Amino acid sequence: GDILVAAVSDGTVRLNDARTLESVDSVDLHARRGNSAYAVAASSTSPLIASADQRGSVLLWDMRHMETPVAECANPGAVHALAFVDDLVVSAGADGRLRAHASKDLTVEASASVLNSILCVKAEGSRVASAGGTGKTISDAGIQLWRVAVEGGEPAVAGPTETRAEKRRKL
Repeated sequence: GDILVAAVSDGTVRLNDARTLESVDSVDLHARRGNSAYAVAASSTSPLIASADQRGSVLLWDMRHMETPVAECANPGAVHALAFVDDLVVSAGADGRLRAHASKDLTVEASASVLNSILCVKAEGSRVASAGGTGKTISDAGIQLWRVAVEGGEPAVAGPTETRAEKRRKL
């Protein structure tokens, strides 16, 4: 069935039945490490879930065996957002970098620098939209579109392709 995944401030990652909202499973590794879970994403092509926390840990889970993570990596700051793009896990956060990790072991395959802190990402095909701001300000001028793809056997993060402010100027 369809599963709803959630990152919770108490440090747990919860899996619920999307229709009934009944609990299916949960993991508390972020909590046991004293961290809040900040982001979670589920793959649409495999039984994988990625979760991230305030200290920059990204954990990769197999939904069929949630006892221990399949892979783990550390980023240099809080990870606020995750998305799956094909065989990549895209992470974004406080350090202003968008990273494309291999979904088998979370090694960083490509990255791009952004001028501000990234607070959210949304993947659609090979395109990723990121949004953020500076300090405690979120500005729509911080919305950017990126292309994340495998080119010549190597993952690449290209962009931003166009910011929302640039699109408005064309109107």
